[in-house]
Amino acid sequence: MRKLATLGVTLVVLLCSACSCPAERKAVDRLDEQQEKLFKKYEAYVAADTKLDAAAKNDEIGLLRSLRDLMASLKKSVGD
Repeated sequence: MRKLATLGVTLVVLLCSACSCPAERKAVDRLDEQQEKLFKKYEAYVAADTKLDAAAKNDEIGLLRSLRDLMASLKKSVGD
């Protein structure tokens, strides 16, 4: 999951440097939609994982929250 998060952050950073033309906005919207689908599935997975203690679950959910905040910042920067 950390690899997925790293990929997401990398994409966000790359897109942050882009201009706010319609193609970039559409790409950011698509990335946001795809990311949310994955996040919902991962949140359910984390909640159901009996191997994780409460602190580990909070850490994983915090990571998702951070990525959502990054996406919101990116969407704001491209004019959505």
